[in-house]
Amino acid sequence: MRQKVVPRANREAIAGFIRPPLQLGLVKPGTNFRHEVLEQKISREDRGRIATDGVFLQMVDSFECRLVEESKKPGSPLSTLTSFDSGLSVLRRMHQVQNDNKGEFYRVPQSRDVHNDAKKERVVRDPFTGEFELLPAQSASTMCAQYYLQYENGAKPAENLSSFVSSNRRVFRIAARTEARTTASMLAAYEEIRRIARDEFSEISGSPAEVESGAALSTMRLTGKNFLFMNMMERFTDTLIHSLALALLVITLVIGVVFRSLPLALVSMVPNILPLVFPLALFGLLKIPLDGPAVIVVTIALGVCVDDTIHLLTKFSSSRKAGRGVNYAIRESFRQVGSALSWTSLTLVLGFSVVSLSDFRPNMLVGILGASMVALAWVADMVVTPALLLLVVSEKRDSSKVLSMADSPQPAE
Repeated sequence: MRQKVVPRANREAIAGFIRPPLQLGLVKPGTNFRHEVLEQKISREDRGRIATDGVFLQMVDSFECRLVEESKKPGSPLSTLTSFDSGLSVLRRMHQVQNDNKGEFYRVPQSRDVHNDAKKERVVRDPFTGEFELLPAQSASTMCAQYYLQYENGAKPAENLSSFVSSNRRVFRIAARTEARTTASMLAAYEEIRRIARDEFSEISGSPAEVESGAALSTMRLTGKNFLFMNMMERFTDTLIHSLALALLVITLVIGVVFRSLPLALVSMVPNILPLVFPLALFGLLKIPLDGPAVIVVTIALGVCVDDTIHLLTKFSSSRKAGRGVNYAIRESFRQVGSALSWTSLTLVLGFSVVSLSDFRPNMLVGILGASMVALAWVADMVVTPALLLLVVSEKRDSSKVLSMADSPQPAE
């Protein structure tokens, strides 16, 4: 079984394993200071190179296989992950090449792959210089380090190890391809990765304190642009909902105070909320995902809705204060501002409709949402608002100013 290394540009990192640098320990009195410091430094550096640690790589291999297994289960949160890639792919391929390209060697190197003679330190003599050299004991870790070095010396620039393994070998990454899913499903996938790492692979997903004490081999954190955007969109959506709710509440209170009428304040909520909620609810019913630019159009539509509603209610309130009846006040409001509201709405709908013809999906959604919200705002102001005014606003006024529709002067024919 062979696996092709995916180019860096098409990969998305989902998890990064890090081993924090250890603190330099104190030197015992009476010892060689330089020798002890050097030994501690070498030990610290070796322990920090988790990308070449044989034990760590075996655990990460099991963790990656567990994620692959979970992603193939129907209905699993990880079904959105389609393929995985990491520095393990390089090790598997290099190990296979070094063993006559046999399929059974397509795996992470293990201690049993090291020859018994190489597991012990040896002193050899250089046949050219005649000098003696100390060959350190070989292990799965040193084999992995050699494979990394060989790969970097012969790899193409687009297939280097920088996206998987840091240059100091302290950071190891796993990348995965993801399908286009909703923010909720992607966040559920990330939470499932955390759960698997926490419950089944705690030794490679510990805290910095656990790594320092030796209880864990590394820490783990989710990374990547997709992870950043999903969390950003979740926070963006929550803050948008809260800010819009607060804005609508403040606008309603201001309308009630300015017009000194609770019924008008309640009526104003419908044409301000309905055009925003209905299109978003329809998109949710059809399971059409929305992104940041598409949701921003809600604030634009809110400004249009509030502007139209205030213009209409201002003329209605003025006519009522003049002693006109509800029917006459509504007709007078439409006669004064109806044409302006209609032409403004038509212009905005046509403008957003042009944007909806874009091939770029965010622009297309902005156009569709903007046109539908402005059109619904016009319908709410012209149809829903008059009906609510007839139901909510009472005809009873000051007897000295009451002028019903039947008593009001009619325009000359």
